[in-house]
Amino acid sequence: MNIEWGKYLNKNNGRHDFQIHLALELMILGIELDWDGTGPRPSWMRQHDFVPCDCEKCYFCINGLTTGIAHKQKRRRTAVVYKCNTRVTGSKCTNDRVALKTGSQYCRM
Repeated sequence: MNIEWGKYLNKNNGRHDFQIHLALELMILGIELDWDGTGPRPSWMRQHDFVPCDCEKCYFCINGLTTGIAHKQKRRRTAVVYKCNTRVTGSKCTNDRVALKTGSQYCRM
């Protein structure tokens, strides 16, 4: 038996790993058959900038088309708690009166 195939004999994750690696190889083969890596991209491929990736397994990482990891920017939200224990979150602090719900006049800041 080939040593590389031995990792797929594991009963816990062997089949899962095999299916993931097979899917990656099929995607890489499909991209290589349809795109040379420099010319115009096929219509089924993303036409905008590549999404940053650092997996070192996909076609784009292997060929150096993507680098780094894209992180979402974290926005800090401020919470205002009223007497009636209702909480309103917003992206800015406010000194103005804020209605809790549409048509609600009971509890304001």
